[in-house]
Amino acid sequence: MGIRNGGARLDKARFGNFVVDRSAGELRKNGIRVKLRDQAFEVLTILLERAGEVVTREELQQKLWPADSLVDFDHGLNKTINRIREALSDSALTPRFLETLPRRGYRFIAPVEEVVRSAAPPEPPVNTPLPPTPDAVRVPLRRRYWLWASCAALVALAAAAVTAATLLRPKPPLPRPTLAVLPFANLSPEPDSDYFSDGLTEELIYTLGRTPGLRVISHTSSFALKGKGLDLRETANRLGATVALEGSVTKSAGRVKVRAQLLEVAGERKLWSQTYERNIRDILAIQDNIASAVAGHLIDPMNAPHKAGTGTANAAAHDAYWMGTHFLNRLSRDAAPRAKDYFEQALRLDPQYADAHAGLSRYYEQARWLRLMPSKEAILLQAAAAQRSVELNDELPEAHVALGEAKNLSDQDWNAGEREFRRAISLNPSYVPARQFLMFQLTHLGRKEEALQEAAHALELDPLSVPLNEFVAETLFVFREYDRAFKQAKKGVEMDPSFARGYHSLARCYLKQGAFDKAIEAFGKEEELGYGFRPALLGYAYALAGRRADALKYIREEETIRRDENIHALAIAQTYVGLGDKNSALNWLEKAYQEDPNWLGDLAVRPELDSLRQEPRFQRLLKRLGLPGN
Repeated sequence: MGIRNGGARLDKARFGNFVVDRSAGELRKNGIRVKLRDQAFEVLTILLERAGEVVTREELQQKLWPADSLVDFDHGLNKTINRIREALSDSALTPRFLETLPRRGYRFIAPVEEVVRSAAPPEPPVNTPLPPTPDAVRVPLRRRYWLWASCAALVALAAAAVTAATLLRPKPPLPRPTLAVLPFANLSPEPDSDYFSDGLTEELIYTLGRTPGLRVISHTSSFALKGKGLDLRETANRLGATVALEGSVTKSAGRVKVRAQLLEVAGERKLWSQTYERNIRDILAIQDNIASAVAGHLIDPMNAPHKAGTGTANAAAHDAYWMGTHFLNRLSRDAAPRAKDYFEQALRLDPQYADAHAGLSRYYEQARWLRLMPSKEAILLQAAAAQRSVELNDELPEAHVALGEAKNLSDQDWNAGEREFRRAISLNPSYVPARQFLMFQLTHLGRKEEALQEAAHALELDPLSVPLNEFVAETLFVFREYDRAFKQAKKGVEMDPSFARGYHSLARCYLKQGAFDKAIEAFGKEEELGYGFRPALLGYAYALAGRRADALKYIREEETIRRDENIHALAIAQTYVGLGDKNSALNWLEKAYQEDPNWLGDLAVRPELDSLRQEPRFQRLLKRLGLPGN
């Protein structure tokens, strides 16, 4: 079978710097033979025959894998395609020659040209003298030598110039790979040891996110698909990933065994794999080895990431830190105090452990909005823990995020807060909380385009995060993009109907649509699924719906319980706005500022307060908060 291209039969074909000789059964690169096994060579020639067309897996099976073959076809074909790619130095991520069409087949995408076998030149007749060289073109031997030398020098100079131009010409950038680190399977016999495999997964996500040129999907989205029974390709597609890192962890009797493999999604090709079996104290070294290997295969070994700082040499402190992170990620009033206990335990074991200080600062941030303690107290403790973490290790993004938020809330120092968020992003461009808090910051300052850009970046890195989806819906709502906000809010509720906060944005959109009953119903759902707190806009919704008696009752109840339940005065102020009582609304806003200004960060952009914007008292309040006025 010869090689065809465009309908013409070819015995010899060239593509790039390769030549395939069908009759000789050879693949050569720049004239040097490249080893390629018979079956792989046959598949390559079939693809060359149909260059530019899709060759289905079924066609290849019929031609090269007979029905009575004992070899598994899928495994055999995948292995064969990988061999071809290796021989051609090609990649499924950025193919130059061989393109994979998932679930369909393959296509040879490079131009293929015929190489015509040249015939030997005819020999001159016997005894036929060669024609004499005319005197006019005869060159003396010495002149011929210098002419030849001059030409050779010019050719060499030209070649050098071409070579230099080629070397100096910047190579076109390769598409940036997107990596999903999937939750490592816990194979440990020890009970309740998921925290360990989950902790390793999170650390790898965090560490690899520091790699220049590599986009890493957030742990929130990676863990969202844990236990869903999806295959690798479907999981990666839902995450928007082109490569995936997966593995398992077995922890027992002071030893740990970690298996890791890096897979290319489109071609389902294994790029790298390794098994580590060491003392459990070496878990950080294992983590760094895995991260370096992954970065080396996807980007450049010189850009291999590292865990910022030394962390801790105390294995028990590190274990306690992972336990704290495990409970903090549950985002619940019951789990958060347990997280605090573990972070404090880690710090008792190693007071210089910067990660544990950063974890403690994240706990205080969470305790504030879970209302586990008064807001002012939580912010001061958050700032202190974050500051200590930064002093111990200036390269921890989470510490800079916590410190930036604290500077915003405690001092209303928006410039300092923004610097901290941007510092965190520079340290780890894939760290979603940094982009999320920068989005909040830009939103509060009314910088719409920048805020929406950060929202897009965050969603790209964390596409399945329900909380992030809600935050983006609120951002769109604040910027009066009400239709887009409504679609985003509905999407969030569909993603997870049990997430209480998702109904908050949906209810706000219903209010703007005049669908007051639906809004009140959504606020009721928020209260039912949440932590027992009454939504801060429920009284406002009653007022807009014409239910004045319910709105006034809401105010009386809030006034009664707000001290004990840490209810903020803003809820009462907004209810008075809905009732049209501007003076009472402004009185309560000023009381809110005096008691705790930390809940007023979005005062300059909150749509529910639009009727107050022209009031001098409102403008003075914005100025005290350091927020932009009209």
